[in-house]
Amino acid sequence: MEPIQRFLAAIPPFDRLPEAALIETASALDVIYAETGQRLAVPGDTPELVWLPMKGQVEEIRDEEAIRVFGPEEPFGALGLLRGSYRSTFRVAEELVAYTLPAERFHALCREHPAFQAHFHDDLATKLESLMARERQQDLSAVMLARIDQAYLHPPVWVDPEATAQEAAQSMEAEGSAGALVGRPADGAEPGLVTVSSLYRAVVARGLPATTPVGELARHGLVALPRDASLFDAMLAMTRHGISRVAVREEAPDGTICGFLEQSSLMSYYANHSHLVVTEIRRAASVADLARASTRLLDMVASLSARGVRTRHIQRLVSALDRQLFARLFELVVPEALAGDCCLVLLGSEGRGEQILKTDQDNLLLLRPGTDRAAAERAADALGAGMERMGYPPCPGGYMTTNPRWRLTPAELAERIGEAGRHPEGPALMDLAVLLDGTPAAGDPELWEQVRSGALARLDNHPSLLSTFARPALDFQTPLGPFSHLRTGAGATGDALDVKKGGIFPVVHGARSLALEARREVTGTLERLRGAVADGILNEETVRELTEALDFLTGLRLRAMLAERKAGRPPEGLIRPAELSRLERDLLKDAFQAVKGFKRLLAHHFHLNLVT
Repeated sequence: MEPIQRFLAAIPPFDRLPEAALIETASALDVIYAETGQRLAVPGDTPELVWLPMKGQVEEIRDEEAIRVFGPEEPFGALGLLRGSYRSTFRVAEELVAYTLPAERFHALCREHPAFQAHFHDDLATKLESLMARERQQDLSAVMLARIDQAYLHPPVWVDPEATAQEAAQSMEAEGSAGALVGRPADGAEPGLVTVSSLYRAVVARGLPATTPVGELARHGLVALPRDASLFDAMLAMTRHGISRVAVREEAPDGTICGFLEQSSLMSYYANHSHLVVTEIRRAASVADLARASTRLLDMVASLSARGVRTRHIQRLVSALDRQLFARLFELVVPEALAGDCCLVLLGSEGRGEQILKTDQDNLLLLRPGTDRAAAERAADALGAGMERMGYPPCPGGYMTTNPRWRLTPAELAERIGEAGRHPEGPALMDLAVLLDGTPAAGDPELWEQVRSGALARLDNHPSLLSTFARPALDFQTPLGPFSHLRTGAGATGDALDVKKGGIFPVVHGARSLALEARREVTGTLERLRGAVADGILNEETVRELTEALDFLTGLRLRAMLAERKAGRPPEGLIRPAELSRLERDLLKDAFQAVKGFKRLLAHHFHLNLVT
């Protein structure tokens, strides 16, 4: 029996069964032989077995087309048992020797081991969630899923607005708290906040009397989260706002403040030291200081990835930190007299909030009309040099502040966007695609809003633009051949595939095209896909599968790039299927199938078969 158990233990999802279940399952197996051409099952048959091939190949045929081939150690027939019927025909393509698992035992495994059943769902999101759940079995990943109220919450300390600064400090001292709410709970008004450090600055640094009413010293605009939010959301809020605590509210409909989550409590769960990156950025007195913080950021990404954290969570965190990094660089190198008359705008993946590792500079500098162009050029050069020192090399396409073409007024940029509508071809379309992802990072954001609010309206009179703009989503072939075979050919040795071109870009640009059609101003790919649901173009299931596929493909690429950096090689992000587990290869095929389905939808929606 031991060889059979070893056989089962090497095949997902049998590999996640406990030993007792493996032994019982092995004893229930039978062995069959089938000749080439034999049909094992057809639509309408009553499902009775799961097949586990040891030798040979079986084709799955639907609508007279072979959609997949199963080889050794690739189970099939389980979906028929779960649904109660077959949708496909299973035909032997090469003489088959296989174990068979009876329906009764299969259903028992599904009842007793939910993770086992989850593997067989034909829905990509469910299978990816199963994989991620296995990879998240480490301390940091547990934090990502933990609720705020699982951490220690400091009870709220309330002080009357008319209390003195000294009385407020004494109240905090008595309660062992570093902060207090300023207000009257019964009033129902939003309270202010004072902290030990803010009182110290007011009384000691600024010389205000200790008798100053604390209501005059309170900071308003409290950052608060519900107690059932995740610790990750709390960390992200602290990062975005540059604060060391968030207020915690009771769940609706009450909504009263029940305590504070301090950064120290959060960090007792966390191990990635993102707060150190924030602190280094805020305290940076030079570009060299920012470069050190940028290096720490890369280390943090590697740590998060190694612990199985979802890629989209990493992207959100890195995006928040990156924008603080660029904003601090702007403060350091742009003269104060110029800072209010310009706006640094992030483009591409940085603008979408989907950057993880440093690639190249993707940005522009908007200038208020009448701004001193010579001063702007000096500031732009300093920004470019600073970014390069932080690890962001010059952009090969020239999308950066050091390029005079991308130092312009809102009116000039709006004209650039309008040019894409009048002449939808080559460089103009590339400009439009990059600009649609723009997000202000520093300076006066109103300059960017002037462009955003009016420029897209200029495209309304150019209906042919949409089809031409969407066309590049189909330019790269998805590396998935007949029978769901993974097509390699990339890389120096030809044994790799490019998930960015074949999988990530079609989804990103397709979502961008749908957002342009609807004139939606959101920049994130997932937000754009959800917008297409609201427009009736996509359904929830499709967006869920595309979301999970994008997350999986991006995660594979990130892992490959981190490995290349560690080995001292330039990061290409190519994937070598031979280095993946069997489950990862299956998920890669499913992810590419989701991408191919989305590309078919885009081709139909934008009539791309008519675009040459």
